[in-house]
Amino acid sequence: MKKEGGRARLKQALRLAQEQELHDHVARCYGNLALSAIQGRDYAGGEPYLQEGLTYTTDHEMDS
Repeated sequence: MKKEGGRARLKQALRLAQEQELHDHVARCYGNLALSAIQGRDYAGGEPYLQEGLTYTTDHEMDS
């Protein structure tokens, strides 16, 4: 339960950061969502966040 509540808050933070175009925060949210899933051994659940985060940071030239 606690983990799901935390992930829900991270997803909310991601949505808010996207709406406000806060690129660093969006990237951080993707990383935190991926890490949260991976730490919970939900590798399949973390992979989309890794891919979306990589795409986002590349598209916004944050891949240095």
